[in-house]
Amino acid sequence: MPITPDHLPDDPAALKRIIAAMAQDTLTAQAEIARLKFQLARYRRAEFGRSSEKLAHEAEQLELALEALETDQAERLATASPEVAAAVETATEAQKPARRPLPQHLPREDRRHPAPCTCPSCGGALRKIAEEVSETLDYVPGRFKVIRHIREKLSCRTCDTVVAPDGAGTFTAQIFDDEGQFLFGRGANGGPVALSQQLAKFFIGVNDPFGPTGAVFNPEVFDIYSNWGTLHGRSQKSERRQAIVRGEELFNTTKFNITGVAGLNDALNQPSISGFCSTCHDTPNAGNHSVPAPLNIGVADAGTASPPALDISGLPVFTIWCTSGPLAGQMFEVTDPGRALITGKCADIGKVKGPILRGLSARAPYFHNGSAATLADVVEFYNQRFDIGFTDQQKADLVAFLSAL
Repeated sequence: MPITPDHLPDDPAALKRIIAAMAQDTLTAQAEIARLKFQLARYRRAEFGRSSEKLAHEAEQLELALEALETDQAERLATASPEVAAAVETATEAQKPARRPLPQHLPREDRRHPAPCTCPSCGGALRKIAEEVSETLDYVPGRFKVIRHIREKLSCRTCDTVVAPDGAGTFTAQIFDDEGQFLFGRGANGGPVALSQQLAKFFIGVNDPFGPTGAVFNPEVFDIYSNWGTLHGRSQKSERRQAIVRGEELFNTTKFNITGVAGLNDALNQPSISGFCSTCHDTPNAGNHSVPAPLNIGVADAGTASPPALDISGLPVFTIWCTSGPLAGQMFEVTDPGRALITGKCADIGKVKGPILRGLSARAPYFHNGSAATLADVVEFYNQRFDIGFTDQQKADLVAFLSAL
């Protein structure tokens, strides 16, 4: 029976007991969810000598159990009155234990991640300036152990460049989707751990379609969710995952004409370039430009040239008059002068750096001036700006994919 105000007693003491019981039930469910999450992660990593098919089946059953628990918990709070639901959540948060260091009695295994021997910038000698230590819990058959990841940070004696080993640093990426659930499930590679493993493959100019390396450009820069391409279920989670992988494919393969982009069309002396989303967002599984390439796609434009689908009504507008150079005599209205503030060149008005696309869901509003309130606004801007012709379904799929990065 749903808990509504009509079903609740008037006695404050009885109400307190009900809330305490519900909070305890919630904590118990959260503990079970945490246990299943850990067991699921263990199945993903473990090598118990059993067939991969059996491991995959058991992991899938754990995912279903997790989904049922989380759905039940959400439904119970949704059917409660707002006052009771708020009180239960407050009580639950208050009873949650603070995160503590991993137990000292567990055996430790040190893993040192080597840094370069010489400075990658100038070849100079390196000196140690710090050491970063992080701990992760691991399971081997029959016991737990703690892995201590040790990474030295070095600096160059000649040019002061700071050098760290591959995998060092902070990596931000979406790991959970409200509908799609865990973004590393069923063979997907969402989350910061998989992203950190991309660092060793990166170099300046990787996959740049216009770079001097001579390497073949691959427009399919994202393969995070390609393993979800075979899903056919009709559950909410399965349908969301199917939307995410369709969005990934759209990002990789949709071809359109790139026109009017300062820093690209003019620099290459090509009025129209047949390209993809990945023509500019070319770094594999990260999505930023792999070389310094500030571009002006029209986001900062104002006045009669105001960008489609974006709200710039609350932004300041600057009128810039060019007095010298090839653009002398021209006037620009923009909400942000962009790189021109640094270089003083009219050709750089409105040019900005393209961002990394990982962790987008937590970074609203979008674009450097916040003119896109949602990812749907971002997709609609590109759709109109480059006359792509996305359908409503394709727009929704792209938003699902971008939300899962």
